[in-house]
Amino acid sequence: MSILRRSLQREHGQAVVELALVLPFLILLLFGIIEAGRIYAAYQTVVAASREGARWATLGAPDDEIKARVQEAAPSLDAGLLDVKVEKGELGETTLVTVTVRYPVDVMLPVVGRLLPDPVVVAGRTKMRIA
Repeated sequence: MSILRRSLQREHGQAVVELALVLPFLILLLFGIIEAGRIYAAYQTVVAASREGARWATLGAPDDEIKARVQEAAPSLDAGLLDVKVEKGELGETTLVTVTVRYPVDVMLPVVGRLLPDPVVVAGRTKMRIA
């Protein structure tokens, strides 16, 4: 019994040292996942907003109204930072409209921010046929 007791006494601080070594990496991983989630959420919102803008463009709405609808479709994003471009073109006998929406996402975590460009620009492009 005394050998087991001595062995346990020598390993008393081992868990604290292991935690101190591993915890920074776990925290970095956690915040990296959070930042990736923020960027992905902004991307999904931008794609949905470009789809909404293209839908309004197929209905014959003017460019100002299309841009307003895109901003309404992305309420969680800063409307002043949304870059909306509406392009109309011909493909044979078909008229196409392309709505491109770009949005810069600032990375909040400094360590992850060094690995990514600052800001990360997410973009959505939707092309629809005007009937």
